Amino acid sequence: MDSTASPRSHPSRPARSWAGGLALLAAGLEFSCACAALFAAAAGICPANGEGGLLGCDVLLRRRLIAPWAGVPLTAVALLGSGLTVVLSVALVAGWLRRGAALGAARLLAGAAGFALGLQVFGPLATGRACPLCLGVAASASLAAVFFAVEVRGRHGLRWVWPVFALCLVASAGAATVTGRRIAAEDARRRAAVRSAGAAAAGPELWVVVREGCPFCEALLLDGLGEPELLQRLTAVRGVRVVAAASPAGQPFAREGVPVLVLRAPGGEELARLRGARPPEEIARWLDRALRRGGVNAPR
Repeated sequence: MDSTASPRSHPSRPARSWAGGLALLAAGLEFSCACAALFAAAAGICPANGEGGLLGCDVLLRRRLIAPWAGVPLTAVALLGSGLTVVLSVALVAGWLRRGAALGAARLLAGAAGFALGLQVFGPLATGRACPLCLGVAASASLAAVFFAVEVRGRHGLRWVWPVFALCLVASAGAATVTGRRIAAEDARRRAAVRSAGAAAAGPELWVVVREGCPFCEALLLDGLGEPELLQRLTAVRGVRVVAAASPAGQPFAREGVPVLVLRAPGGEELARLRGARPPEEIARWLDRALRRGGVNAPR
């Protein structure tokens, strides 16, 4: 994408319409991936199978991972960025961009591609899995930036594209690395706190039925029960037991899906059940009602 020649040294080069067309195609793919990511986050679905492995949708489905910087959802940033890529690619192919605007747009898209690629280390560091839709956005954004730059270089000559890409890549990867490691360390502390919760000598027991690699289970366990106000309430139970959905004890509760919270009386009878990843305030209300049903007042 870079060139050391003078920006005015190629006035007679023909437009490389094939590169512009490929840039527009890649931009459309980027926008489609961004829309799919936004829909997955809103609908609570994941194209990955959730059975462990290298791919998962935790960064789209877990409350603390959706907007790790300044409260801005990454899905919204991806949608806006991909929409801008489509608009600029259409303008380039249609010949609406003059030389200065085309050069600036090429550098802007190169920087955006570097930013998107750098962010991809966040998921693996924070959760151990990469987001497939996020990878799709970053890969197609990079292709769009490359083809856009090739087209602009063919029309006008082009400089200072790779440095912009590299700078944004390093900056975003650095921020994603720091944040991903911080969240992973906090998740480890929360997981240990939930597993060791419970101080009542003869109170009910809370079962958390989960499946390995399930992002909704991680959301319930870490972003729900791991919140300080809920950990305080858990002192009213005898203990918290994390039960595998595939185990004989967990299978009866996991038939209709996981995760599941089950509050069990000391004698073993079920007092209450809550299915699905819920926000902390909803879990707190459910737990208060369930504990009262068992004759226990939850501390606050």
